[in-house]
Amino acid sequence: MKVFHISDLHIGKQLYAYSLREEQEDILHQIVEQAAIHRPDAILIAGDIYDKSVPSGEAYEIFDHFLNEIASLDPQIPVCMIAGNHDYIGKGSPAESYEFTSNTVLMPADTFSNAYLDDINVCVTGFSFGQVEYTEDVYADIMPQMKDAINILLAHGGDEKHIPINFRRMAEAGFDYCALGHIHKPKHIVKNKMAYPGSLEPLDRTETGRHGFIYGQI
Repeated sequence: MKVFHISDLHIGKQLYAYSLREEQEDILHQIVEQAAIHRPDAILIAGDIYDKSVPSGEAYEIFDHFLNEIASLDPQIPVCMIAGNHDYIGKGSPAESYEFTSNTVLMPADTFSNAYLDDINVCVTGFSFGQVEYTEDVYADIMPQMKDAINILLAHGGDEKHIPINFRRMAEAGFDYCALGHIHKPKHIVKNKMAYPGSLEPLDRTETGRHGFIYGQI
C-alpha cells in the first residue's frame, strides 16, 4: 500500500494582508503531479486544511479543484481527512453538510470514526476537532479498530491546548502508522511509524527549512 500523508494546508491564509492563493494552488498542483507519478492507494490529510473554521468560498474552490484533479487521475483514490484546531467543525459549520463529489471522507467532530478502504484492506481511524482547544489527550485509549487489516490513525494536536498527546502510549497502541498534523515542521516521532509531515510550505517568516509531505509504503 502506498500513501501520501499531508497536513496543515491552511488554505485561505493571508500573510500580512497578502493572499497566498497562487502559492497554495501551485503546491497542491505539485501534489497532483507526484500522485500521477507514484499513484498512491490513499491520501491522508491530518487537519488544518483550511485556515479558518468557516472557510471562504475561494478556499473551498481551491481545495475542491485539488480533489477533482486527484479524482481525474483515478476516481478510486480515497482521500481521508480530519479537521484540526484552525478548521474545527463547530455546530452549524458548512463542513457538517458539505458534500464532496470526489472519493473523500471527512471524519465527524468530537468522536472517533473509521473509514474502511476495502480495496486495500485498510482501516483509517480519525477524530476531527469540534472546537478550538482540547486540554486532555483524547487519543489516550484509542486502539486499532479492525483485526487483520492495516490500521492507520489520523491525529491532530500535540501541545497542551490542542490535545497533549502521549506519544509513547500512542506508539504502543498497535497502529501500523500514526499520521499526525499540527506541527508545521516535519518531525518523525517514531521512525516509519509516527510522524508529522509539516506544512506544505512556509506559512510565516519563521518557518524556514524543509517543507512538504510524506510518501510512504506499508
